This record gives sequence, structure tokens and C-alpha cells, in this order.
Amino acid sequence: MKSNIKSLANLSSPHPASRAVLNRVTHSGLGIVASLSLASAAAAADLSRPIAAANVIFEEVDGVAAVEAEHFFKQTATARRAWYIISPGQEPGLEPDGDPVHLADASGGAYLEILPDSRRNHDEQLIRGENFTNEPGEIAVLSYRVHFNNPGRYYVWVRAHSTGTEDNGIHVGLDGQWPDSGRRMQWCADKNTWRWESKQRTEAEHCGEPYRIYLDVERAGVHEIHFSMREDGFEFDKFILTRDHEFARPNDAGPAVRVKSGKAPSAFGAVAPPPGAGVQRVAAAAGPPVGGAAGGRKPFPAHWGQQPQIQTMDFRPLPGGYGNGSSTLASWIQFNLDLDEARAKGLVLEAREFSLDGSNYYLHQDKWLAINPEEHKSAKIQTASPFPNGRYDITLHTVGENDGQSTYQVSVNDRKIGEFIAPLSEEMFEEGMRYARTFNNVELNSGDVIEVASQIASADGMEYSRARWARLSFKPADDATRAKLKQVHGS
Repeated sequence: MKSNIKSLANLSSPHPASRAVLNRVTHSGLGIVASLSLASAAAAADLSRPIAAANVIFEEVDGVAAVEAEHFFKQTATARRAWYIISPGQEPGLEPDGDPVHLADASGGAYLEILPDSRRNHDEQLIRGENFTNEPGEIAVLSYRVHFNNPGRYYVWVRAHSTGTEDNGIHVGLDGQWPDSGRRMQWCADKNTWRWESKQRTEAEHCGEPYRIYLDVERAGVHEIHFSMREDGFEFDKFILTRDHEFARPNDAGPAVRVKSGKAPSAFGAVAPPPGAGVQRVAAAAGPPVGGAAGGRKPFPAHWGQQPQIQTMDFRPLPGGYGNGSSTLASWIQFNLDLDEARAKGLVLEAREFSLDGSNYYLHQDKWLAINPEEHKSAKIQTASPFPNGRYDITLHTVGENDGQSTYQVSVNDRKIGEFIAPLSEEMFEEGMRYARTFNNVELNSGDVIEVASQIASADGMEYSRARWARLSFKPADDATRAKLKQVHGS
């Protein structure tokens, strides 16, 4: 027993797994505990070693690169904390670690976690240089090789899972350097789920400001990307490097990984979310999760996106045969059913289909019209109605933004039929029922001029929204219009 303790104690820079075991062994009088703990330490240490060979080089194509977190080729500075690969059937078993594994929906079937995790909330002791560091590159440094075809500024997005207030920060660097623009990546929203984020914690905004996390790649070729610990317990799934300043937050695992040379490790077995997973902060039973069934009920279509996360407490039948749930969920389902039906019947005018000439709009991500606030404060655009004469409920689908509440107007033949001020979003931008407004029972004839106008706004007087919008959808408002559409479409 004593010889085992001595062999561990004499390590000049023991691995965190060995240090955790040493603490347990030192306070135990049983030799068997020591031997079993040594074996556990060795197994845990294996999970901190690279599974990607040093010759694996990922690739940026068309301004985007994506890499699985577990595909690092090197990890350094592991004396106090280290990153461990969490995968099906394999966990390091280090203590303390106050939360369960979160493999459900992890990209590639695995993720990394910094362990041990001794501080998960403000009440637990902060030990600088051990469970927290504001110095990038000081503790638990991961390295990845990426070949860039296009030099320039790359915004860094990371998919992470946070359960507390003190497990939500890391640093990012490039080629052995740690620029100010890579310090203090921060997560606050959507606890207990995998979430993409690209925000920097600042004195003014502790939950992070967008557009401030980036790396400047000055030349094409192979570069090393680094991530290091800020807070222990951080869970890291995947990262994206993109030149798109207005990159839209993915609601899934994000872009595919591209390999320039070498062979990337095979994916681990995927773990499906348990029943009800992905429904955070829901007050009432809310039916099946998106893309998966619960209680034998059919799943929601994946293109509907995430269910409302805050719902009413009532319980009622849901439309579309989705069982029972809240009124909030019922409205969300009906909103998506109506949009799907409008698309099937050709009753949608996508924003990207409008002619941009003279409008002050530009096309963003090939799907939204938007205003560049450095050039214009307002914009308007027109098109002729292609629909049969009748009465319609017209829905404007806007895009919620976190830097201002844009205002929108819809007109027919210069007569305003309604106005909408989009609510402020917690996301950089997002679509959904909350950001749509329906104007009911509008008389509309074939060839009438339909106009959408919008104006930007600012929540802080510094950053401005872009008054983005996605589409107009149309639903017949009376039997006569439904009959005309049935003649045209046969349904």
C-alpha cells in the first residue's frame, strides 16, 4: 500500500485522474482500494488521450470549417485539469463531477468534459489556477489542425452543454497565440441542452456579446486551432469556424466535417434523446419531442424546429393527431401545419423570390431579406399577387433579433393592412411563431400590388437590427376563396 502511494506522490506533474485517486488512497487504509484506484486512474487517463492521429488535417471550404471536439490531435497543460472523452459505455469516473453524462444528441456520439468539476455554481469555492482561469492557454489546452483555403476573419461557434452558472466558459486561440478576440467565450441561455454559441463575456454583458469571438487567419494553409479551460466542468461537442458575420445558429449538429488529409476517427454510436428531451422549462406535458416519438405518438417534423420552451399549464387535445398538451403547443402545431399546407398549395411568397432592385434590402443566407444598417434605415419591396381573387389571412414571417425590435408594414395597393413590431429575441436571430403576425380577412385580387416595408431599430443605441423577414403565407379566409383555390389546385 505504501509503495503505491509513494509512486503516485512522486509524480512531478500527476494527471488529474492520478491526483484524484491519490486523494482517495491517502485517506484509505485498504491496499485493495489503492490497486483498484490505480487501475481506474489509468483508464481515466486513457480517455484524455487523442484519438485523432497527428496527420489528420481538417479543411475549410467556402468560408466554413467544422470539427468534432473529440478529434483533437494533442492535449497539453493537464496537471490540474484535463479534457476527457465521454462516449457510450466509457466515462472517466472522476470525482467531483456533479452532473450526469449528456450523450443524447451529441454530435458524433461523443463529447469532451473538463474534469474534475469542483465548481458548478457561485456557492462553491473558486480556486484560481485550478477550477477557474482567465488566462488562455494555462490549463487543459486542446489542439486541432485545419487547412484554410481562404484567409480572413473567422467567427468561432462552439456547441456546448451547460447545467450551472460556473461551467460555461472557455478560451480559443490560433497558432500558439491567444488573441483578445478569443478570450472568455460564454454561454447563458438554454441550460441543460446542447447549444451553439459565439459570444464573448464582457464587463458590460456577462452573458456575452455577439460578433466578438473570432480568429484572424492571415494566410492560406495549415493552422492550429486551440481551446483551453476557463471553467472546469465545461462540456464541448463541436466547433465551427465561419467567415459569415451573420452566420445563423444551427438547431442541429451543424455543418459536416471535411478532412483535407489523414483519416478522421469513426463516429461513436449515436444516443437518442430520452422521451421529452429537448423540451426545456415546459410547464405541462407537451407531447413528443421534435424528430422523436414519445408515448407511441408520432414525432413532429424536424423542419418545424424546437417546440416552445415556455408553455401554459393547461392540457388539451392537440391538432394534427399529436395527442394532448398545452394551448401553447397547440398554437405552435397549428402554425406549422398552416405553413406546410400553404407551401403545398403554392400559397407562399418567399422573401428571396422578390426582385431586390431599388428596395434597400439584400439577401441574407439565401433565405431572408435584410437591411444593412450602415447603408439604410428602412426598406420596402413589392410584387404582384399571383393568387385568385378572394379574401385571405396573410401572415408575415419575420426574424427575431437580439439587437433591436424591427417594425414591419404590409400593404395592398398602397393601403396598409397591418403593422408588426417584432419582439426582442435572446438569439442573434431566429424564426418562429413568436415572430409572425397574421392580418385577417384581407381582400386580395390577382395582380394587386403587395408591399412589405420594414425599419431597423436598436436596443442599446449602438448595435442595430437588420429588419429581416422570411416570407408571406396566405390562407383562404372564406368558403368562396377556398372553392376558387380548389378549382385551381384541385385540392
